[in-house]
Amino acid sequence: MQIHRRSCVKTYLATYANAKVLLVRDEAGFFNSLCSCPISPQSYVRYTTLYNHIQKAQCHWIGPERFVREWLVPQSPHSPTTSLSSDSKSFTSAQENMVTATIVKEEQRDMAQPLLLPMGTSDLGTFDHPIDIDHSDDATSENPASRSITPSVTTEFIAETINELHFTNELTSLGLAIQSRLKSLVCIECGVLLKPSSVSHHIRKTHASANISFDSATFNAYLANTVSLIDDNFPPPPTTVVPAFAGLSLFRDSMQCHLCSKIYCDEPTLENHYRAAHGKQKPPLPLLVTAQRYDSQFHNSYFRVTEPVSADLPSGEDPINAIFQDMKNAIPKQDGATEDARLTTPWLMSTKWHIHIKCAPVDDLREYAAPPTEKEFPRLSSLVLKYYQVISDRYLAEASDLVLQILNTPHPEKTGIVNDPIHSHQNTSTLSKYTATISRLLAFIMRPKPKYPLDIPDDLQTEVTKLVQSIKCKDPDQQVIANVHAVLLYLWTNTWHRSQTNTTPKFLGTWGSGSWKTK
Repeated sequence: MQIHRRSCVKTYLATYANAKVLLVRDEAGFFNSLCSCPISPQSYVRYTTLYNHIQKAQCHWIGPERFVREWLVPQSPHSPTTSLSSDSKSFTSAQENMVTATIVKEEQRDMAQPLLLPMGTSDLGTFDHPIDIDHSDDATSENPASRSITPSVTTEFIAETINELHFTNELTSLGLAIQSRLKSLVCIECGVLLKPSSVSHHIRKTHASANISFDSATFNAYLANTVSLIDDNFPPPPTTVVPAFAGLSLFRDSMQCHLCSKIYCDEPTLENHYRAAHGKQKPPLPLLVTAQRYDSQFHNSYFRVTEPVSADLPSGEDPINAIFQDMKNAIPKQDGATEDARLTTPWLMSTKWHIHIKCAPVDDLREYAAPPTEKEFPRLSSLVLKYYQVISDRYLAEASDLVLQILNTPHPEKTGIVNDPIHSHQNTSTLSKYTATISRLLAFIMRPKPKYPLDIPDDLQTEVTKLVQSIKCKDPDQQVIANVHAVLLYLWTNTWHRSQTNTTPKFLGTWGSGSWKTK
């Protein structure tokens, strides 16, 4: 499962059947849920998947009590029934110092993340209205067609910072807030500023799938009452380094021009700027900075900002890190592989691959089995692919059905000959993936291996030497292909015994993943 590392939802207040629990993503990007359902996975990437699972299975929270925000039903004598103990106080303090953002869809994120500024408890305000949970990207959602502001699970919204972002019921229902330092509207999901005249167009074009209800008359009436808080136009972009603006997307590792203040997010664009503005073909090593911009349309000029710094906590301990550590300790550890050498699997005892690489340096093994490069073995990979294309197009068409059936049978002497004959790959890209391993095998045999001796028969060594010389001397393609055929034919037709001189296990034992791949 691929982790959504760019998700902007760091915390989620989950409502179980018996408690409300504030879940915080771990360092790998997962929500770790300890519930009573036996088929429940312990980690979730999407909060929507976790929400649907809790609602359908009516799960109970069985994890540590210090994660619990509020108990909803009477517990057993061994569980708290009214308020939490000293652990709950430390958890409440940790929760109050957290900063969450509006829950938004995870697929529509740009390369930047919305800025979250942790502040002290005096700067935080808790709103009593719930905020919606968007299920538009979850196929199992119970109500994906509409965006409601009263879902079955109530999630509290904590302002990012009252000093810079001002939230009201009218704006929150539209996914907006007021950036007080810039005196402009900001879209929390997109991390961009919006002019009042462009709000309707932005919601209709960018957030059409959310089905947000927008009433122009109500919105204009609200603007009339907040005329002192919102300007019609954006302020000029800063020309000096300024503290980051809350609500705007952060562009980390942006590149700034050494000769002027222009900032770009990719190297090709910076190179074009150097050629057009400064007459230089290639810029020096770029200066990496953190930048922001007002929007991605007409005011897309980046300006440099400083990274947000979290406020110091009185206790001197980061509560989020403490929660991460407690959740890791609460999850039972999986039993690892046994260290008893006598319990080696029968499969390894049969192949003896672990014996072939015993005491060999791992880094050297990876170099020996690395894919061939054009500098080391020119044309090898392309000619191996061409060799297999010729076999697939010509010889498979000329061979009899019995021969093709035998070629497609792994063990004819054990299982008998299968009825399905071997055939060419229907997908052209499959053959290139198949021949990549063959090219690595040939490169492995041709490379010098001082720390991994490979004792091969003299006849095979002669054919390998011819192949190496034909590549170095830049012989015609047909001659190189003929030498490739000679080496592979010897490998296929020779009777190999289970010994340390066996070439194939020597090569297969070098796979860096340790998975002993055979195809």
